[in-house]
Amino acid sequence: MMHAEMELMENIKLNECNVATANARIKHFKELIAQEHARFKTLSRKLDGDTNELKSLEEEQVVAEAKHSEFRYAVAKREREVQVLRAQFQQQRAAMLSLRCQILDATTKLDKLSSTDALVEKEAQNVTAALGECAKPTKQRASRQKIRAKIRYTQQFIVQMGEETNQLIEKRAKLEAEVRKCEQETHKLRESIFLKERGTDVLFKRLRDDTHRVVKENGKIEGKLKAKRRKYRLKTKNEANSLKRRVTFITSELERGQMTNEDALSSVGALSTQREELEQRYASASC
Repeated sequence: MMHAEMELMENIKLNECNVATANARIKHFKELIAQEHARFKTLSRKLDGDTNELKSLEEEQVVAEAKHSEFRYAVAKREREVQVLRAQFQQQRAAMLSLRCQILDATTKLDKLSSTDALVEKEAQNVTAALGECAKPTKQRASRQKIRAKIRYTQQFIVQMGEETNQLIEKRAKLEAEVRKCEQETHKLRESIFLKERGTDVLFKRLRDDTHRVVKENGKIEGKLKAKRRKYRLKTKNEANSLKRRVTFITSELERGQMTNEDALSSVGALSTQREELEQRYASASC
């Protein structure tokens, strides 16, 4: 009887040790599960950070493209202004050529009038000399009146020619002033066109440099995004597979621990029943 009780006590202690070991393993697995949950939360936070960084990079790309579009619009506007200035320059040049032609015509007319004036004066002098040579004015009254009429007509013609000459001189002065004004405006337009073209060249070079820079930055950003996406997908896939394996292992260990606990509890119950029976037998034997 004593030997059976000792075996029963040893079995009970062994089962209690097994139960304690199973409880410790269950606690350890719960800690592992908590660690995996914490790790999953950390990965989720990293994912959120990478997502925010990706959004910021995409926003920077959109802003860079908008600035690039605005710059291209400014360059196109400058080019249109240069074309307008060139058209104005061509118009001013045509007007200046027309004024020069008018000046040449006026100069030609003035020369003709000057030669005509000289001929008229010469003819008037001839007529005056002829009048002076006339010894008998009574006999030559008719011819003298004709000569006087011719002199008056010549004088009127001289006065008219002088007025026309003065008008042509004034017109020539005005045309020369307009030509000088056109030349000044043409010079200003040339300077403006030169400045606009130089500014356009600078803007075009800057646009080209900005375009190359934006293309390089977009390439770098796309490369970074692709690398981060690929790295994150691979990392997430590996972590998911690792979590699945860990969860499967922990689940199997928990199930096995529960089965061990159930077996131990059933063994403890059976041993308790045997102990009670032995105690009853021992009590009846003692009586």
